[in-house]
Amino acid sequence: MEEMQKVKERAEKIARDAVAESKSLREPLEAAIIDNKELKRQMSNYDRDKASLAAKTKQLASLEKQFEVLKWEYEVIQVRFDRILVERDELKARFSRAVLEVQQRAALKTALLEAKLKHFEGRDMGPSELHDIMKMKDTQVDDLRYEAARLRKAHDDLLATYEAKLAKLGVPAEELGFKPLKAVAVAGLSPIVGQGPAGLVTRDQI
Repeated sequence: MEEMQKVKERAEKIARDAVAESKSLREPLEAAIIDNKELKRQMSNYDRDKASLAAKTKQLASLEKQFEVLKWEYEVIQVRFDRILVERDELKARFSRAVLEVQQRAALKTALLEAKLKHFEGRDMGPSELHDIMKMKDTQVDDLRYEAARLRKAHDDLLATYEAKLAKLGVPAEELGFKPLKAVAVAGLSPIVGQGPAGLVTRDQI
């Protein structure tokens, strides 16, 4: 009887120890399960982030390549635009010199005509002399109107050429810096607008 009691007590002790050990192991097991789930989640995020990084890296490489192409195109356009600006400035200078030359010639012709008229002041001029003076005056006016129209057409034709160049570069025409002429004032004249290219302006069109 006493022996059975001892066996029972040992069995109960073993059971209690087993329960205690089970409790002590359950918490680490639960923690391990939680850690395992977190690691799986992180692994899933890692794979997704890795794929996203690879896609972004590829996209960045493509954008860098596009940037280099655009940079090269910009440099080419800038060189062309700078060249056009130089040509524009040369055109302005040439046109200004041409206008000044016409104005000087007009002033000289006017002075010569006035001198001739002054020479005839106080004299009775015959029809032939009057005719010659009027013809000289008309010729001078025609010459000046022709020169003015020719200069204006040359200016506007060259301007149209540069506008076309700028359009190919995608630059607004306003960037050119000057506009087509409506008239060129020479010695007080108001030239008639020509209808053809500068090289086709003739005295008959004036």
